[in-house]
Amino acid sequence: MILPDVNVLVHAFRSDASDHTACRAWLEGVVNGGSRFAMSPQVLSGVIRITTHPKVFRRPSSLDEALRFCDVLLSQAHCVEIQPGQGHWDLFARLCREADARGNLVPDAWFAALAIEAGCEWITMDQDYARFPGLRWRLPERRRSRRRPCLSPQNRNPAARSGLIGASEEAPPAPTA
Repeated sequence: MILPDVNVLVHAFRSDASDHTACRAWLEGVVNGGSRFAMSPQVLSGVIRITTHPKVFRRPSSLDEALRFCDVLLSQAHCVEIQPGQGHWDLFARLCREADARGNLVPDAWFAALAIEAGCEWITMDQDYARFPGLRWRLPERRRSRRRPCLSPQNRNPAARSGLIGASEEAPPAPTA
């Protein structure tokens, strides 16, 4: 099962993000596909923190937009919510020590431990995750869905089928894959 990182979801949500097209196509393939995928409330809180932050985006997303985006992901029948288990702290501490994680790498170790503990493959744009032993990770890749694309030519709004919500007026919805 796959578990996406904050950065992948931010890029998928914000059409003004540098890797929006690739991440959006990947996420739409996941949401419209039939395979189970994992979602972490901790990851989603990071998405909300970043997309609503006025120092990150000139026109940040509204809290309501960001929450709706996250709710759509969690509401999918094939989404499995992942929470840290009893062994999470020990695994996290071990990864911090083994990777000499400090500063900004500490939350990366937390998420790496979460993915390892849940048996998930971590999907991220951040190659720093290669430093964590035992973590299976990769970049998002475009998936081919057996279903038709979620956006029809007449309706370019990503909320049309998948319910994925586009960000602010400056960040219009993405074109269909």
